Amino acid sequence: MKLSDFSALTFDCYGTLIDWESGMVAGLRPLTDRIAARDGVAPDRNAILEAHARQESTHQRQTPAKVYSDLLACVYRRLAEEWNVAVSWDEALTYGASVEHWPAFPDSAEALA
Repeated sequence: MKLSDFSALTFDCYGTLIDWESGMVAGLRPLTDRIAARDGVAPDRNAILEAHARQESTHQRQTPAKVYSDLLACVYRRLAEEWNVAVSWDEALTYGASVEHWPAFPDSAEALA
């Protein structure tokens, strides 16, 4: 089998090319900063990612066809509720839109060249 035998190749870019964990943690900073101001300490990276994964998977099961940026906005609201922090819908939408700014891993461009 040769690469030229294929007319198209696909792969998941999140976690492969895009550092989605760092993007999520950065995008959630307005929320986690408020927790730090209130409690004196913000949730650590692992706690943030675990809570996000739990909320995301629950919401995806309920609405599997939802556009990912819209799903992220809902996850933001659910995390805010879980952590007892008031947020606006506009703030949640901003988090949903942050996906387009999530960073690539340092070696992504070279790997695709």
